[in-house]
Amino acid sequence: AGYRVLSQRDRGHYVELEAEDPEFPGRKVRIKQYDVPSVGSQKELEEAVARFKRDMAALIQAGSHPNLVMPYKFHRDESSDERYYLVMEWPGGQTLTERIAAGPIAIEEQLRILKSVALALAHCHERQVIHRNLSPASIYLDTDGRVKVGDFDFARVPAVSRTLAQTGVLLVAGRHVSPEQAFHAHDVDARADVYSLGAVWYDMLFRPQADEPLDRARIAQAPLSEDGQEILLSMLAERRSDRPASMVEVQHWLELLAEDSP
Repeated sequence: AGYRVLSQRDRGHYVELEAEDPEFPGRKVRIKQYDVPSVGSQKELEEAVARFKRDMAALIQAGSHPNLVMPYKFHRDESSDERYYLVMEWPGGQTLTERIAAGPIAIEEQLRILKSVALALAHCHERQVIHRNLSPASIYLDTDGRVKVGDFDFARVPAVSRTLAQTGVLLVAGRHVSPEQAFHAHDVDARADVYSLGAVWYDMLFRPQADEPLDRARIAQAPLSEDGQEILLSMLAERRSDRPASMVEVQHWLELLAEDSP
């Protein structure tokens, strides 16, 4: 479609491209290239394409926000019915996964990142959009220090009923997924994202290996105040009824914690 590809990387269920926008020379964009899996009917093809549009639908539903990676357009490859592109603003900088790998993050910086993500997700939750796939890989740190949340592929969006690639097949897994979502991806509310944000905080504190399970017992050794440890434990509670009720509440506790930080 006229975009000049600068770099690309395989993200598992899609390919991420860094490209130059042909309409605005010098402006970079991020493109998610989706390839439709083998399908046996027109209905399956339509369902697959609808799934790939969820990124766009979720962000449009959420509306513009300074801490969200905003979409530009979604279109089909002109030469193929099996390839689709979602063009978005270029978040720049690095993902939080890359930042964690680079070395320890000061507690004050951790809280700044967490507060920005909580602000973005509270905005989404007000509009009934649940991320459901939050991890350090979906959090972007741009070169100006801003924090942006992206990758809403598996978001629960009002009026979008089909949210898994195949019925009964769990596509989102790992220590960032809330216990209730692991059992039933549709039976989630804002507290699932609260859990995932707690797991992101855990990653910044302990820098675990990608496949390492979450160990709540380690939180007692975290370089946090007792209040900080208690907040993190509550975010990572097994039962969602024991977690903060909303991302706004999480914001409140993080603000108080930041005020108490030396």
